[in-house]
Amino acid sequence: MDSGFDEGDFKKARGMLLSFSSILIGLWFFGADLRSVSVFGTTVAFTQNTQHVWLIAMALNGYFLLRFYQQSEAVPYATNSEYRVSFPRFLVSSTRIIHRKALKQMFQEQMSHMSLPTTPFRWEVVNARHDTLNNPGMDRALAKGISHVITYHIRLSFQHPQTPNFKTPAREYQLSCPYWLVTLSHYRAKFRANLMTSHGTEYTLPYLWGLFAIGIAFYQWGERYGVL
Repeated sequence: MDSGFDEGDFKKARGMLLSFSSILIGLWFFGADLRSVSVFGTTVAFTQNTQHVWLIAMALNGYFLLRFYQQSEAVPYATNSEYRVSFPRFLVSSTRIIHRKALKQMFQEQMSHMSLPTTPFRWEVVNARHDTLNNPGMDRALAKGISHVITYHIRLSFQHPQTPNFKTPAREYQLSCPYWLVTLSHYRAKFRANLMTSHGTEYTLPYLWGLFAIGIAFYQWGERYGVL
């Protein structure tokens, strides 16, 4: 390890973690014998405490995982382009589906003073947007101090005898998103951000790969030492 690693080079920390984890996973998959190693062309065989070889490997991989964690920059999902698009889009579409009947009923009640034509008509959502409003009473992890609100603009469209494709003025309605939907949208957007952008390969995959290797080493050690 050179000084660049200790100085905080994120790419090197990630490379060391991925490399060592891959070696451990490969040794386990192909059934390699860790009781002997080759050092400068000379084979060194371990004769004592060989049941703890995988424990040492697990500790080393844990060290590389810790170093990667220390060197990882705090990159919030809120700055990820895919997350910023996916999160509100899913809230808008899901809230509309869940409250479709309520929206239609509210709209019809407001339009009850109008003499609707006998010709076929339909109600349509002209615009929908996601907003966050201050709500000091909200004390949930993903909505602390705020409420997620969807604003819809709805109008009627029908065939008028004198004016084809006549449309009424749009009316505005606001619906608050339930917390379970905010949570679902949050984790769905995080999943898409990891899948669709480099966030997954740069930050998430090394953790998963490193933890997988540590799990394998622990299982191998526990099986040989009689813990498992």
